[in-house]
Amino acid sequence: MNLESLLISRDAALLGVLRPTLEKISVSVEVCTGTQTGSEMLPATWRSSRDAWAALFRTKTRDEWAALLQYTDACVAPVLDWTEAPAHPHLAARETFVTVDDVAQPAPAPRFSRTPGAIQRPPALPGEHTDEILASLDLPPEAVAKLRAGRAVA
Repeated sequence: MNLESLLISRDAALLGVLRPTLEKISVSVEVCTGTQTGSEMLPATWRSSRDAWAALFRTKTRDEWAALLQYTDACVAPVLDWTEAPAHPHLAARETFVTVDDVAQPAPAPRFSRTPGAIQRPPALPGEHTDEILASLDLPPEAVAKLRAGRAVA
């Protein structure tokens, strides 16, 4: 069983499916768009069908695909940026994000009923702990300078 993933369009959506499930999803796509996707059960066609699926998914935006396939068997989810994620209905309903000191951040996980987690402090500022982390790695000064010059660290 192969897991197939496609990143869809500039405003990305992620489609992840097990190969046999792709047959069911192709029916959903065909019904929703009128586009024939062909058989996925023949290994010789996998590369060309992957390219065909990618081309098909580039014909709509992320939000159009998410809306079109949300009530089907298709395992499709929009790839959200940091500003979109806290407002997404699915994540908001599960209180996946919390706001502390006007900064949205992931809520503590896992959640236990008898010992709920809590944010203890505001999130760190970019670069706030860089020096102590780099020092703990015992990197030579020239390696640290290269990381800083390449803007790999704040």
